[in-house]
Amino acid sequence: MAGFFIVLGDEKETVLDENGHAVLDNNGREKKKVTKTAKKILEELCEYGYYSTILPSNDGVQKWSKQKIATFADYFSMRKGDYIFFFFDRKIYGVGELINLSPIEDCKFWAYKDANKPTTRTVSEPLFNEIKLENRCICFFKKVKYFTHAIDMDEALTTYPNSFKSLRVIQGRSFIKMDDEEAQALYAVLEKNNVFPPEDSVDWTPPEFNSSKQIQAAEKISSHPNYYNFSVQSLLTNFSLYNIDDANNAIQEEMAIEATLVDYLNQGRTEEFGKLDYVSHQVSASPAKPVEYMEWMDVFGYKASQPLLNRSIPILFAIDQYYVFEIKRGCLKLGHRGTRDTKLTKESKAAANQLMKYVDWIANNYANGKYPMVNGIIVARDFDESFIKYCKEKCVRNYNSGYRNSAPATWDKIKLIKYSFDGNDISFSPVNIPND
Repeated sequence: MAGFFIVLGDEKETVLDENGHAVLDNNGREKKKVTKTAKKILEELCEYGYYSTILPSNDGVQKWSKQKIATFADYFSMRKGDYIFFFFDRKIYGVGELINLSPIEDCKFWAYKDANKPTTRTVSEPLFNEIKLENRCICFFKKVKYFTHAIDMDEALTTYPNSFKSLRVIQGRSFIKMDDEEAQALYAVLEKNNVFPPEDSVDWTPPEFNSSKQIQAAEKISSHPNYYNFSVQSLLTNFSLYNIDDANNAIQEEMAIEATLVDYLNQGRTEEFGKLDYVSHQVSASPAKPVEYMEWMDVFGYKASQPLLNRSIPILFAIDQYYVFEIKRGCLKLGHRGTRDTKLTKESKAAANQLMKYVDWIANNYANGKYPMVNGIIVARDFDESFIKYCKEKCVRNYNSGYRNSAPATWDKIKLIKYSFDGNDISFSPVNIPND
């Protein structure tokens, strides 16, 4: 099981004076008062089994920001069975498990009618009454086991230090996706620390489950499934066709391609790659350093060997293919050889070179040096012949295969994928890389 690590905070509102003006503190900032504590929010979420990220709405905004599309991409990666963990005040609580609601049979939804449109300013037909304008999308979960003893973040990170990757880069995010190894390691830490907890270690008393919100949501979805269906098409209708680099059918926002690809790989809607066992986006690909200086893979995922899974081998040991995608919304061109490098030429080469850095990272940090397990893919609107030739020549790695009787081998598993946007949906098609 993969998982989601969700950061909670106190609900606050601005303190107003008798004239309705904001009261300022000594530093000139608006004073805030807590209206609901993070602990209370945790109890409500776990009682009713739902989570909805707060996405502040700004008057006059006509299109989705990159940050909000990135949040939608996180939701597109959700699937039934994924774990849910909650975090506040340095401690980790859990554990929930995402569930599907009928009749759409999905775990995530738009929370009200027209929530998919950035211009929507009022809530209409919410899944239940407590939903606010800022709750654009929502997911539902059930209790697996709510531990009364929470775990300090440092304790979790030091128990299985090699398993935790995402938790180390949570800074600045409301939630982040964890792969199977990390989610299961975190579950194990919680379980073990609740077998023999310290005295007086009850951090909270988990609430009794109340199904009312999920029942209300299911009834609403049954009545108007089109209002709430969290499809990638419902997001893409907010974007316009855009001509870029002399190519038609491009899209204005690169993050929208990222979100679409996450959704397709999560559902198995791409013929080229099928359904991945795990997929996420903006995954760190850097050694330990400040988050603002890290590099991030646009889309990352893996598949497990079905024969191994059929033998009840845990997915952690059954992974046999990793995938990394570098995405560009325009065309990648080098033009004619011998001409001076233009800005587009430099950017095109940089895309190929960046992908190879990620291929090396995955081979060394995930695949134990086994390059054949890694697939590197560039997605763009189009590629010229010079760029295709550049990838064939430069996107190669020479390595030694085996140990005692090692032999030289070559990795050249790069793939090029063209996308096309018709105003409603994005399609992907492979580009042939000649062998000679």
